[in-house]
Amino acid sequence: VWSDKYSGTLEDVFGIQEEIARKVVGALQMTLTDSQQQVVERPVGDMVAYDCYLRARQAMYAWTPESMDRAERLIDQALGIVGDNPLLLAMRGQVSWMFVNVGIRPPDPTLLDRARKYVDRALALDPDHYLAVMVRGAMAAQRGDIESALKEVHRASVLQPGDPNVLAELCRFLNGAGLPNSPYREELVRIDPLTPITWLVAAFSDFIQGRFDTVAPSVHRMVELAGTVSPLHVHAATALAVAGGRE
Repeated sequence: VWSDKYSGTLEDVFGIQEEIARKVVGALQMTLTDSQQQVVERPVGDMVAYDCYLRARQAMYAWTPESMDRAERLIDQALGIVGDNPLLLAMRGQVSWMFVNVGIRPPDPTLLDRARKYVDRALALDPDHYLAVMVRGAMAAQRGDIESALKEVHRASVLQPGDPNVLAELCRFLNGAGLPNSPYREELVRIDPLTPITWLVAAFSDFIQGRFDTVAPSVHRMVELAGTVSPLHVHAATALAVAGGRE
């Protein structure tokens, strides 16, 4: 339907992204809705800081002590470059919460307090920031308030449609509440098939819904992406055992 060529530097990648998005929209004679405006957003204005954010997110989902520490350092580095930023503050809060959620280290009551403070700072800058809203919901679940958690994480998915970080947590909390999550699970697999957590969510969603024949393929893909040293291997064994597998 349409094609073109673009060139530029890494420092101008947001500008190139915005230009391409607008030209595609124009060529297809479309109108961007409010939810589609995210394709031209610049969540972090500095490319080095944004690169730190992306690498921190990937490291956080590796779920090892080393990777979690690396995620903290990367977000702190990004905050040192651009100062307080809602996305970076919310991610810093999520990393602190994840230490507790995954049980990386012995219980530390200060971690949730730290997560809450980062989330509060993010929400002070943007009361509707999707990631800060999601992490606030995740912390509610940590306190046992699943109803509030579901409301907050679902709201985050409305604020930022198609975000894999949010979709993964939404699927997880729906699983925990015994509610169906097939549309969200399918969207997560479609948009983020190269992250092992995606396939962890898929495997647990399938066996909770009684789709035992699709658990093993999801588990094998998760292990393939996770590498040889990962706590995800324990989750893989659990999923297979619950589904009746012996692999």
